[in-house]
Amino acid sequence: MGEHRIQKVNKEVKQLISSYISQNLASQFSVIISINVVIVSRDLRTAKIFVSFLNKDLNLKPKEENQHIEILQKHAAEIQFYISKRLRMKFNPKLTFFLDDSVQQQMSVQNLLDSL
Repeated sequence: MGEHRIQKVNKEVKQLISSYISQNLASQFSVIISINVVIVSRDLRTAKIFVSFLNKDLNLKPKEENQHIEILQKHAAEIQFYISKRLRMKFNPKLTFFLDDSVQQQMSVQNLLDSL
């Protein structure tokens, strides 16, 4: 599948996941969920979803982050079904959620720079 098509699918899947979470799962989280990157495989069978979590203190314990990832993974089949009803593709990708800690790393660097 062409690179342009894959990028378009990544964007659509990201948008649909965000929509589903905000409409159906937001009450299960005490944090803001950010879908940072979606990588759908070239054969459209799998998708890696990189998410980050932000609370008002801008820091979460690793245990809390893992719990949030588990909640998302538990609802992965529902999200896949939601995507399949709204996005016409040959295959519906199997979703796997991963923690993207780049936002926390950026905040740490910014805090270090601010303290100088």
